[in-house]
Amino acid sequence: DSWTSHPYEKSPPQKVGQRRRGAHRRHAPWPRQTKTARKEDKTLEEAIRTAFDAMAIELRKHREKRGRTEVRTYPVPPLRGVICKLFPIEGYGFILKEGGGEVYFRKHALQGLTFDELSDGTDIAFNVEEGEKGPQATTVHRPSPIVP
Repeated sequence: DSWTSHPYEKSPPQKVGQRRRGAHRRHAPWPRQTKTARKEDKTLEEAIRTAFDAMAIELRKHREKRGRTEVRTYPVPPLRGVICKLFPIEGYGFILKEGGGEVYFRKHALQGLTFDELSDGTDIAFNVEEGEKGPQATTVHRPSPIVP
C-alpha cells in the first residue's frame, strides 16, 4: 500500500469503519455525546488509562457545571391549621396543624391579618420551616376558599 500523507496526518488513511491505533471512543453517561481521544499509545493498557483519565476530566467538568446550576423547586402549597394559643402582649402564638402538632408563629409572620383579628379556632394557612426550637411559621394568612 502506498499513500501520500498530508503534513498533519500521522497515519495512513483509514477504511470506512476503521479507527487508527490509539483513537479511543468513550461513551459519556449523559445522552448523545461521544468523546474521542486522538493520541498514539504504545500499549493497550496505556490507551485504556488515557481514555479513563480523559473521561475523569470530562466527568469533573460536568459535576462542576451542575454545581453552578440553580435547581428550581416548585412552590409548596401552604399548610392549614387553626389558632390554638395566642399571646397578644408578647406578639406570638401557636397553630394546631391539620393532622396534629403545634407550630410557633410571631406577629411579623402575619400577612393580610392583624393580631387583633385572630382568636382561638381561627382557620389559617401557613408555610413552615424548622426554627431554633422546632417548627416555625414563616407566613400566616387567610386560607384560600376551597372550590369543589
